[in-house]
Amino acid sequence: MPSRQPKFRQTRARLSCVLLASGLVALTGCLEEDEVGPTLAQASSRLETLGAAGTAIPGDEFRVSEYKAVIATLKPIAGKGSKSQQAAANLLIASAQRGLAQDQSAKLGVVDQRLYDQSALLSTTLSQWNKLNSMAQAVESSDYSRELASIKAKIKEREAAIQAETEATEQVRQRVAELMQLAEQEAQAAALIREEVDELRTRADKLPADEALPLFEQAATLRREADAHDVEAERRRAEADVIRPEIRDHELETNRLTEQRDLLLTTIEELNTKSQSDSTEASMLRQKALTVADSIRDLVSQIEQIRTDDATPAMEAARSAYNAALASANKARSGDSSGAKLAAAEINHELGNVLMSHAAALTFSATAIDHIATAADPLPSNDLYVTAAAAFRQDGEAANDAATEAFRAARDAYQGLSLRDEAGERIDRVVQELDALLGADNAATPEDVIPDADAPLPETENSPVETSGEQAAPVEAEDNGDG
Repeated sequence: MPSRQPKFRQTRARLSCVLLASGLVALTGCLEEDEVGPTLAQASSRLETLGAAGTAIPGDEFRVSEYKAVIATLKPIAGKGSKSQQAAANLLIASAQRGLAQDQSAKLGVVDQRLYDQSALLSTTLSQWNKLNSMAQAVESSDYSRELASIKAKIKEREAAIQAETEATEQVRQRVAELMQLAEQEAQAAALIREEVDELRTRADKLPADEALPLFEQAATLRREADAHDVEAERRRAEADVIRPEIRDHELETNRLTEQRDLLLTTIEELNTKSQSDSTEASMLRQKALTVADSIRDLVSQIEQIRTDDATPAMEAARSAYNAALASANKARSGDSSGAKLAAAEINHELGNVLMSHAAALTFSATAIDHIATAADPLPSNDLYVTAAAAFRQDGEAANDAATEAFRAARDAYQGLSLRDEAGERIDRVVQELDALLGADNAATPEDVIPDADAPLPETENSPVETSGEQAAPVEAEDNGDG
């Protein structure tokens, strides 16, 4: 059962917005000393603490309480102070609200995983239905030679496929290990250089300005070199994160093939024991198939209930949370147009990934139910399965369309930024990837994985889209000329 729902990189996602917002707080704190500045600094510090390097990852309940506390602290001062201070407050609020949205998205991910699990179970149960009906037909034919030959051939195919999947799994594991080793090497190189930077700065602090200047320049050069190593380490980790789910996919496929092979072996044993009472045995097998059909009907009902009672509310809750974050980011436009654009682009990008993952889960369930509706041996209540599959597919297409609009809004917002050097290059790379995705036939399929969902951006991490209402409607940050 392939699961396309990646686990949120919560620490990195929190850090991305916190770094951006904390930078703004530091800027406004330098410009003015008033009641607003300390509150902004305190809120920024609380957000940074949630993802500080070297600290334990906080629990969900604590994180949510901290995000809410930060929002409650900043709301009263969001309209006070200078425009830049107001912008910083709103961007910090957006960062906290984005954290709350990620918590909602994680809950949606749990629901999506339930859809995957139940749909996989449905496929397994369908295999049982097909097996029982095939066995009944074999018994009724009273000639097992052709069936035995066919089953043995299928067993060979499954064993060959199992071997291929096992080899593919090992190849992916080796590649992931290689990438993580390269990432660790880059991170260690960066750490060593930063130690050298600290030593240079310490020496420079003790020297007169004219003597310290060359040391500071050397430290700056080394710091950029360390940053480059950190970026490369993140790139290696991101590449490993992209291919790591393939291990699980191969393992699931191996288990599925093994189960099919075992079922076929069981079928051979049963056919070999057949001699007399073919009519009685066929009747018994048909009755078992009807029992399996009852189980299939119950499973489809359960999956449909998950969609209506759990998945839809969870998706709306996540969407609403991202809308709130985007609304706060947009309020910062008058004081920091570029910061607001970047925050809106990341929120849109992140929501697009959430929608795409949800669409994949819905489509996976729709496909599983489609297989029920189009089974070679039609099941009772087949119209029920046709209707259920259509409902899942419609919701999946709607989520996919919304994700496409979300990515488009993110791309447009990224394109509106004017950044140079490495930050600008990373933004350009994200835009190119989004262009490629949006330029493909049918925009994007639910099975697509957005490659740079976790790639580092200027001072924050790629993220996604704003939606509201029936469809996920992207809301883009506008340039009011104040950035």
